[in-house]
Amino acid sequence: MKKIHFVISTGVAVCLLFLSCSKENTNANEATSQSIEANKPGDVRINPREGIVFTMSNAASQNTILAFEQNSNGSLTFVGSTPSGGTGTGTTLGSQGAIVHNYAESYLYAVNAGSNSVSSFQIHHDGTLSLISTVSSGGIRPVALANYNDLLYVANAGSASISGLRINPDGTLSSIPVSTQALSAAEAIPGNMAFKPDGKFLLVSEKTTHRISAFPISADGKASASAFHATSGQGPAGFAFLRSSFTGTDYIIVTELGAGPNSSSISTYGISNSGVVSNVQVSMPLQQATATSVATTKDGIYSFVSNTGSNSIAAFKSGSSGGSIQLLHASAGGTDNAPADVALSGNEKYLYVLNKVSNTISGHKRMNNESLSKMNSVTIPASASGLAAVNKLVYH
Repeated sequence: MKKIHFVISTGVAVCLLFLSCSKENTNANEATSQSIEANKPGDVRINPREGIVFTMSNAASQNTILAFEQNSNGSLTFVGSTPSGGTGTGTTLGSQGAIVHNYAESYLYAVNAGSNSVSSFQIHHDGTLSLISTVSSGGIRPVALANYNDLLYVANAGSASISGLRINPDGTLSSIPVSTQALSAAEAIPGNMAFKPDGKFLLVSEKTTHRISAFPISADGKASASAFHATSGQGPAGFAFLRSSFTGTDYIIVTELGAGPNSSSISTYGISNSGVVSNVQVSMPLQQATATSVATTKDGIYSFVSNTGSNSIAAFKSGSSGGSIQLLHASAGGTDNAPADVALSGNEKYLYVLNKVSNTISGHKRMNNESLSKMNSVTIPASASGLAAVNKLVYH
């Protein structure tokens, strides 16, 4: 079977195909370019109309990755399933980032929360997967992942900790010694995690302690003890990075579950070069219930938030600087029952939503005013968790 590589953005694809990246690229990105050159039978380009959407069963007997082809009209068609080499919990994980992909390689990564492990896969041109390796998560009940170059970090909810893995050139994973660090408290439950764009800090939202952790990452990939920032709203869950301000500060948009009916809110925070987290725009009310996960466009301008308790998606636009956001639609469009994870398609024309009560993934087309037009839904297992979407590359 030919190995076809996926990327998120055209800019990355051009960089890989013509090897025009600057000398500042990391060894991991250089290895990616060499891998593509070694495996491609001809020129490669992005197919701008199609892609693949992944979720996982999270079944207690055997966790499997489910693949759906994104057709040219945005509808989804089931491709197949691949055992992960581990087990799930049998119930939804309640986190964002249980499945992630490396934009510079055709690799997918998934947590196995029931067997305390993480798996890596190679993605093939037809959306099928090959399991590469399964390794320990370095803790108990992994629920979220974050990738930066050859680093893959995992948040473990059962042990309230994070731990680091190295992505080797062949796609296998290996643990990074002395990389495990504790969250702010034993009762902390992570909602999501992500690297600052420069890779120097790892951020983790803590739903139960109402904090954001910022772990410094050394040049050799090891995390050190975190500083903790109290959030303005209750239950910070999902988050994503907004457009950078060119001032050395990056910004995140954070969903806040709230403490009562229709009490969900959104806040933005600045992350300085030294890892200091600061309030920017705090607790913007949505008048919606249980804001859970967020997906942001590649340019960081538009964000979409799932309101699990209201069966809706909220849409936001970020300002030109300073981390400010504008609410475009408290309900940009209806979903199936209990929307949780959200992911934009590789071409960003569609938003896909994992609905945890109706047990579906629904597709939604982005309209000119950032409202959403609902398309078809596909059925998934009741315990399914995690959502990731990738572009498709084709040979010509």
